Formats: sequence, C-alpha cells, structure tokens
Amino acid sequence: MPVSRQPQSSEAPSLTVQLLPALDIGLAVLAGAIWYIRPQEGAWPLALIGVAWLLRTLAYGSPTRPTPFDLPMVIFLASAFASATVGYNQDPRWADGPTPLMWAWAKYWTLVAAVALFFAVANLRTPSAVRGAALGMFVLAVAISIYFVLTNDWGARGGKVDALSQIGAWLAEPAPEIAGRRLNPNVAGGIIALAVPFGIVVWIEARRRIALRILWSIALAIAGAGLLLSASRGAWLALAVALLGWALARQFSALRQNRSVVRAALLALTLICVGVVLGTAVDRGSFGSLPVAAPAGVSGFGSGSVIGRVTLWQGGIGLAQDYIFTGAGLGALPMQISAYALLLPVLYVPHVHNTFLNILIEQGLPGAVALIWLLLVAIVASWRATRNSGNTSADQSRRLMREAALVSLAVMLLHGLVDDVPFGSRGMLLLFVPLGMIAALHGGARSAFGRLPLRVIAIAAALLFVTALWQRDAIVATAYANLGALAQSRAELAGYRVPDRLPETLRREAPLDEAIAAYRQALALDPGNRTANQRMGMIALARGQYDAAMSYIEAAYRRDPANETLRMLMGDAALAAGRADDAYTFWVRAPDAPSRLELTASLRYDKLNDLERAAAARALAARIASERSKGH
Repeated sequence: MPVSRQPQSSEAPSLTVQLLPALDIGLAVLAGAIWYIRPQEGAWPLALIGVAWLLRTLAYGSPTRPTPFDLPMVIFLASAFASATVGYNQDPRWADGPTPLMWAWAKYWTLVAAVALFFAVANLRTPSAVRGAALGMFVLAVAISIYFVLTNDWGARGGKVDALSQIGAWLAEPAPEIAGRRLNPNVAGGIIALAVPFGIVVWIEARRRIALRILWSIALAIAGAGLLLSASRGAWLALAVALLGWALARQFSALRQNRSVVRAALLALTLICVGVVLGTAVDRGSFGSLPVAAPAGVSGFGSGSVIGRVTLWQGGIGLAQDYIFTGAGLGALPMQISAYALLLPVLYVPHVHNTFLNILIEQGLPGAVALIWLLLVAIVASWRATRNSGNTSADQSRRLMREAALVSLAVMLLHGLVDDVPFGSRGMLLLFVPLGMIAALHGGARSAFGRLPLRVIAIAAALLFVTALWQRDAIVATAYANLGALAQSRAELAGYRVPDRLPETLRREAPLDEAIAAYRQALALDPGNRTANQRMGMIALARGQYDAAMSYIEAAYRRDPANETLRMLMGDAALAAGRADDAYTFWVRAPDAPSRLELTASLRYDKLNDLERAAAARALAARIASERSKGH
C-alpha cells in the first residue's frame, strides 16, 4: 500500500498515516502486556516494537524524529541493562516471587516497553493524535477505577479509612466475581492520579459540546471515585498539590495582565490553607509508618511490627552507597533492603517508598543522573516552548496539553517521594508517557538547552577531574566495596529459600572469598570505608568471629553514627562480646527490639549451638519488653 511521507502537508494524509499513531502505541503496549504476563518470553516481543519503527520509517521517512530526550533515555536504558546483568536475581524463578518484577529480566523488558511507548508517543505528529493519546490516558484512569472497585478484596483491606472500604464493598457487591490480578490500592491510586490531568484537558477541549461535556464529567467523577476509594493518601496529596500548582500558575499569568488585588488575596489565602492541611497531614503521620505482616515460615518475629518510611529511606540511602557505581541490580531491591539494611531474613517490603531512591539503589549513579537529565529536559523544553508560543487557538490547545503533561509528571514525582508506583510496580509501563507527550509537543527539536558553550563544558570536565584526583583513594575504595557487595549478595541471595536457606544461614557456608577480597582491597585504601567494614562485620558475626565483628562494626559506626542499620549491628556485636549494658543502649532504641532479639537468638546462636549467647539475647529481649509494658 502506498503511504505518504508528508503527513502534515496540505494533502490529506493516507489511511495508514491516520491509523499509525494508534497502531504504534498499540504495538508498544502489546509488547509490554506480553512481558507483563509472561516475562519468560524473553526478547521476541521486540519484533512488535520493530514493526512499529518500520511503519514509522515507511510513513515519515525515518524510524523516529529527534527529541531532546533521546540521549538521556538511551543512557537510562543502557544503565538498566547493565544493572540487570549484575544482580543476584538472574534465575527465572524470581519471576514468580512474592512481589512484581523481582526477576531482573522481567523488570528490564518492562522498562524496554516503557521506552518504546515513550517513542511511540513522542512521534505523534498531529494535534489530533496528541489529543487521542490524552484521551487514551483518561480512559485508562476510568477503566482502572472500575476494575479496582470490582476486584479489590474490601473485606481484607484492614483499610486506612473504614468508611471508604464499606462504600467500596457496597459498590462491588452486585457485580459478579472477576478473575484476574488484583491491583494494589496505592498502585491503582497512583496510576489514576497521574492520568487525571489529561482527563481535565479532554473535558476542557470539549468546550461547548454539551453531550461530550456531560460524558467527560461522568468519566472524571468515576476516576475521582476510584482515586478516593483507593485510600492512597500520597496519590491524593500529589494530585491536589499538582492541580493547585497548575491553577496558581494560570492565575498568576492572568494577574500579570490585569493586576487583580482580589485574585492575589485569594491565591495567598489558598496557599496558606493548603500549607496548613499538608502540615496537619504530615504531623498526624500520614506517611509515617507501614504495618507489615509476620514473615512466612520464620517464627519469632511479631506480626504487629511496623516499619517507618523514614527508617526505609535511611536504610535505602545506605544501600545506595553500597552499590553507588553499578546499582544493586534491577528488581534486586526487596531482598537487598531486607537482608542488608533492615537486617531481616526474609523479603519484608517491596521497595523503599521513594522512586528516586529506588532507581539510585537498583541502577546506581548512571540511572539516577539519566533520570535527572530527563526531568531537566522536560522542564526546560516546556518552558521554552511556552515562552515562544503564539495566541492562536491551536497554540493555546498545545499549551494546555503541555501543561497537563507537566502536571502529570509532577503528580508522578510528588507521589514518588512517599511511594513508588512508576518504578516499583507494573505501572512502570507508563513511566515515560508524560515525557513522550512533551516531546510530541516539542515538535522534533534536538535540544532543549541550545548549544552549551565550550567554556562551560571545559570547566565542568576540569572540576570532575580535580575531584577524582583529590578523592582518588576513597573513590577506588568505594568501587572495590561496590564489587564486594555485589559478590556477597550473589553468594547469599541467589540460593535464598524460606525457611532453610536464609541470608543469615547462607552467610556461614556460602563461598564469600571474592567479596572478602574486594572488601580488604577497599579497606587497604580507606580503612574507614563504611560499606566494607559493615559487610565484613556482618560476615564475622554470622561465623562466630565476635572480636573481629566488633572491630569492623565499630569502624563503620564511627564513619556513620546516624546509620540505623549500624546501630542495630553495634547492639548485636556488643551482645556477642558479652557487653550486655552496651547492647541494651543500642537495642532499646529499636521499636521492634524484642522480636529482633528473639530472631537473632533463633537464627544465629541456636544454629551455632551457642546456648550462652542465645540466653543473653532472649534475656535482653525480655528486659526491653518488660520495661516497655510498664511504660518506661
């Protein structure tokens, strides 16, 4: 079939070109769906993406038009590939793990589909195609709202808001049982929230078409109800703040024209009210803690345990430092955070409830830098395009769509401060959709920044070179510690199985020579290296080498005394050394100390047949529990 290579010419575009945007996006989504359902299928869905690129070549003369996002996107994907190759979770059995995307290659192929979807959206060439993509996101929000309400187990929610659980159960009661995966409420809420801004644009674009306005009003109400019933307070607040910022930006733009004192006063009052509401929410602990069930197959850990998000973030920062150059591996975070930061023997949380930190942990500095680069490009490109836009109705429509994409991106980022829908769930397929919309509206320009002066590039390169020379030993030591941490996690976690092959037990028998050699290289260059000392101390504790354990852990603690993981390890080391009072000083600050000490007695000292230390751990657990029961 002959196709037009100039779809934006005065001639009517061919049917192929008219259908291409939907087909292009559909093929990327289909590839993502295959990897979603059967990640073991491997690389062959790339053929679907290849067909889409071939069709673009036939229609437009090239497989993709240039965008300012291309280079950082390639770096991000290359970082993901490198990260997928280094983790412990190479075996396909991790695809059946207790949380989504624990198999490195399942997560990688989902990221590939997300990048393919970005390019499909970025290559939308007409305003109607961009509006169609916005409509597709809006329809997705409505569909997820309905699906979530009908499939959620409202009786088992133990809900954050009981009244909402009751309303959800009432709405779902007449519907028949629907087979399929259940969506985590936070994931459902996060996806709906990032899609709502596109629904608002669709509603506004309906203008005076009353029937469409009514239809989109009903659809917005359904999406809003789904978001509300998800009880995802992080998604609520992220959407509220982003929409408020959008409204304020538009109002301030109007203020520059008519200088209305009344509008200025209302805006100031609104900002004050929102600040009070957000401050109250944070003060009441909306994001404070996460109740977690008892680990399956392991006795001695309380089912009422609670881990605060701050604790997760602190542990995540330490873990990111351990793997700063390579990342811990795609999908590797759940077991990494449990074994090496929370010091728990089983998978405990799926992520650290922060998108930026999760990417830094799994992909290291290359992935994090690429992400920041992408965000900067989005902001600069949108600002420049808005500044240079005209006042025609078409220009205003493009500006509105660009603003919606930025608001969607803001929702994703704000929600990502307290949760991780775009990188820690199957919602990852939508990770780059807002960027794709901005790229489509940017019109194929290669750069968002213009040409950087050679002087700026030279100064930046010189600063990096001087810093590398100045901190050479510390940087090389950190690299050795990173390699050692990778080797240790592969030895201890690849063979993980509950309850007989836990990290603590594997640490006593696993071949850790490669990891230990790397740690010693790191300590030879930097004796205070926190990662090497901490990991060597953990190995020594598990193997009953208590004097060495105390020496290593004390060195790590001196380097990072605010580290919660090291405080627990100091308590462990003091207890092992027979310093009961010192052990009490460190352990009494841990909220779940009795349960953890019981676990230490069971998994370490009972296994080593060290009855004296097992009794000491249980005595300390009983002492702390008794004091807490008396309100001390």
